[in-house]
Order: sequence, then C-alpha cells, then structure tokens
Amino acid sequence: MSILLVFAVALLWLAVPVLLLSRINRDQRRAWRQQRKALRMKERGSHKSHVPKRAVLARKRGLKLSRRRSESKPPARPSAS
Repeated sequence: MSILLVFAVALLWLAVPVLLLSRINRDQRRAWRQQRKALRMKERGSHKSHVPKRAVLARKRGLKLSRRRSESKPPARPSAS
C-alpha cells in the first residue's frame, strides 16, 4: 500500500512542473502567433488593394468557370437557310 502512495506522490511531483511548463509554452506560442499575425497585417497594409482578397478569389473562380463552360460548348454551326 505504501508503494502505491510513493508512486502517486512521485507522479504528482513530476506532473506539476510539466503542467506549468506546458502552460508557459502555450502562452509563448500564443504571443508568438499574435506577433506573426501583426507582422503579416503590417506587410499586407503596405500594398493593400481596396478589394478584399475573398472577393478577388471569387471573381477569379467565376471567370475560370465561365471560361470552362465556353470551351466545353461545341462551336455554333451556321444555320442552313
């Protein structure tokens, strides 16, 4: 019984520093991520267009689809009158 108690105490003794370190690492990662995001926004701001990126991509997608549709249509035959 005392052996189980020793193992439980040892496990807790090891778990506390690991949990504290993981918490610190998580905070550091969050700060680093926010820093990278701020840097990206700053870079994007220097050559930012007035059109949101999502709208540009949607317009490109629409152009591609219409081009594909027009290519897949057979050429119009002249009507015999």
